[in-house]
Amino acid sequence: MVDRDLVGVRALIAEDDAIIRMHLSALLGGVVQEVLTAQDGFAALQTARNHRCSLVLLDINMPGMDGEQTVRKLRQMDAYRAVPIFAVTAYDSQEDITRFHQAGFTDIIRKPFDALAIMRRVRKALDESEDAAQ
Repeated sequence: MVDRDLVGVRALIAEDDAIIRMHLSALLGGVVQEVLTAQDGFAALQTARNHRCSLVLLDINMPGMDGEQTVRKLRQMDAYRAVPIFAVTAYDSQEDITRFHQAGFTDIIRKPFDALAIMRRVRKALDESEDAAQ
């Protein structure tokens, strides 16, 4: 059932690991209007061009185009300048976190992840992006 606060929210998940992609999709699919998935950065960019998403989760280590390259390209698109984009990663050093923020990520979701923590952070980021748009 879609959370009434998140009606109309379309999420994009780019993750090369099919099990993690499926898990994140199921998690978000219960609360947002629609979840789109991609297995790499190239597919994520194509999906983002074809479907306006309100939220993006990008794995950092993907073949072809990694999450950092993908977020930089997304941020160049007018439609994604203010959209919350999360890095999904096991990297958690302060240097990594700083690099991810500099690349354009809104926040970081650390692997292994906690479902409740993800939902709190996603909701907070969406609320903040909605407030900024008003």
